[in-house]
Amino acid sequence: MYSESLGGKITIAMFVITWVLCLITFVYGTIYLYRMTKCYRPEKRWGRFIPFSIFYPSFFNDTGNYYRVKFIRNSVLFVILMAVMFGTGMINEMLSP
Repeated sequence: MYSESLGGKITIAMFVITWVLCLITFVYGTIYLYRMTKCYRPEKRWGRFIPFSIFYPSFFNDTGNYYRVKFIRNSVLFVILMAVMFGTGMINEMLSP
């Protein structure tokens, strides 16, 4: 990584901050996923074997739907942070001579 100029140091700082935020969102996403999968409706427990069941609120009770929404929001935030981290790395590489 390029770190000789002020711009290089700023992009490295942004990269590290974004990396830490990605790690935090990954941990929270894992917790939300675990809590969500414990809250299936009794008649729809077979839905846990279908990966796209997280997009259907009818598979979960109220607590499960609460964690399902938190998990989906957290996943979107994780993807955005990964894109920012990728973009920051690209900008850093463009600054190198």
